Amino acid sequence: VHVKDGQTKTIRLVPSSLMIDEVVVVGYGSQRRSNLTGAVSTISSKELNNRPVVSAANALQGADPSVNLTFGTGSPESGYSLNIRGGISVNGGTPLVLCDGVEVPLNQVNANDIESISVLTGAAAAALYGSDAANGAIVVTTKKGQAGQLSVTVTSGIEIMTPFVLPEFQNRYGTGNLSSEMPAPQLSWGHRLNESNYMGYSPRDDYFQRGVVGTETVSLSTGTERNQTYVSAGAVNSRGIVPNNDYERYNFTFRNMP
Repeated sequence: VHVKDGQTKTIRLVPSSLMIDEVVVVGYGSQRRSNLTGAVSTISSKELNNRPVVSAANALQGADPSVNLTFGTGSPESGYSLNIRGGISVNGGTPLVLCDGVEVPLNQVNANDIESISVLTGAAAAALYGSDAANGAIVVTTKKGQAGQLSVTVTSGIEIMTPFVLPEFQNRYGTGNLSSEMPAPQLSWGHRLNESNYMGYSPRDDYFQRGVVGTETVSLSTGTERNQTYVSAGAVNSRGIVPNNDYERYNFTFRNMP
C-alpha cells in the first residue's frame, strides 16, 4: 500500500478459519498438531457412538490402528491388555490414561460421555506427562453443556455373547475306566456311548450360557454464554457366558462450566 504525504489509510484484518491448524487438547493446555513431535490421532464422539459399547475401552477397540487392545474374557468386567505402537518397552508397556486430566482405568469411563479421545505416542506423550507416559498416553475429553440450546439424549443397546471356538472333547466313551474295577468318574474311558446311553459332556450345552449385556444412558445438555451444564446417567447390566458371572455398573456425571 502506497501512502502519500498527508494521506490516511485504514487497514482492517479479517480472521480466516481456513488457515487455522487442527488443535489437540493435551496435558498443559491446547497445542497445534504440527507442533507436536510424535504421532497424534483423535477419535471423535461421532465415531464412538456409531456402535453401542459397554465402556470406553470397548469403544477404542479397532478405532485406532496404533492401539492394540485385547480383552481377557467375554465378560464386561474382564481385564484387558492395552499398548500403543511405538512404545519404548519390548512388551509394549501400558500407556497413561487420563480423563479430563485425571488418571483413571479406561473401562470405567462411560463411552456416551466422551467428546473425543486423543492417542499420543512417542516423545509427544513423554514431553507432556513425563515418564508415566513413556509408553504413550490416551487423553479422554468428556462432553460439556452447549450454550443456547437444550438437548436430551437417550441411548440403549444390547449385546449377545456366545462361545465361538471351543476345544475338542472325546465324546465316544462315557465316564469311568473299564480296565479297572475302581470307580473313576474323572476319566472318560467307560462304556461306549450311543443314542440310548449317551452320557457325554458338552461344554457348549452343559456349561456355557448365552451372555447378554444391556446398556442404557440418558444425558441432558444445556447452558448460556456464561454457564454450561452437562448431566448424564448410565447403566450396564450383564450376564456372562459363564454361570454366576453377573456384572452391574452405574455411572453418574455432572459437569458445570462457568
